[in-house]
Amino acid sequence: MKGFWAILSLVLVVSAAIPTEAGPAICKQVKQRIQPCQKYLSGNASKPSPNCCAVVQELKDRATDKLAKKVVCQCLEDASELNIQAAKIKKLPGLCNVDVEIPYASNSRCSKKFQ
Repeated sequence: MKGFWAILSLVLVVSAAIPTEAGPAICKQVKQRIQPCQKYLSGNASKPSPNCCAVVQELKDRATDKLAKKVVCQCLEDASELNIQAAKIKKLPGLCNVDVEIPYASNSRCSKKFQ
């Protein structure tokens, strides 16, 4: 769990090398981290698991600036194989009792949302 956030922090530190885009290695980490939410986000579960809610809380605690949110958004946007339903991702924080907006935009809108 800490490894993912360490990598994301490293991306933020070396943002001159990757100023606005999420790389494949980071997106692989993001996809792995959200696996506990997969059943809920794809519509195969009616509520998120406790492990999923822990991921949502971790997202709130770690992805606090625009660049981190943009990276997460781009990775989720590119994760078509996860079959994320936009309505489910919007409801996730409320169901987990975590006050955070999960950075997600479909149809290549992340760049516009997090300028």
